[in-house]
Amino acid sequence: MLISVDELANALSQEAPILVVDVRELDEVSRTGVIPNARHIPLCELASACVNIPTGVTVVCVCASGVRAEVAVDRLHSQGFMQVWNVLGGMKKWISSGYECVRPCSNGV
Repeated sequence: MLISVDELANALSQEAPILVVDVRELDEVSRTGVIPNARHIPLCELASACVNIPTGVTVVCVCASGVRAEVAVDRLHSQGFMQVWNVLGGMKKWISSGYECVRPCSNGV
């Protein structure tokens, strides 16, 4: 399922129960920052990190352009997560639309 950056920004501004999971590699995250309050879990670590993702919230996956996030959506669906979305256009679209990015915390956000 796809969500636009505008829809995501609107949902986040209304404090909807959404967990944004950034599946990019650390070097990408370090260069551009992340969506505020996003959790950084590289795609290669997603399978083992699923236990740390709360159930009952909508999970929105984001990568640079949407390709890896789609893989993440599929993996999360296979683990039983039902409300999982992919950001259309990824961080490239988020940034080009002028939405805020923050630097990741030392603990990976």
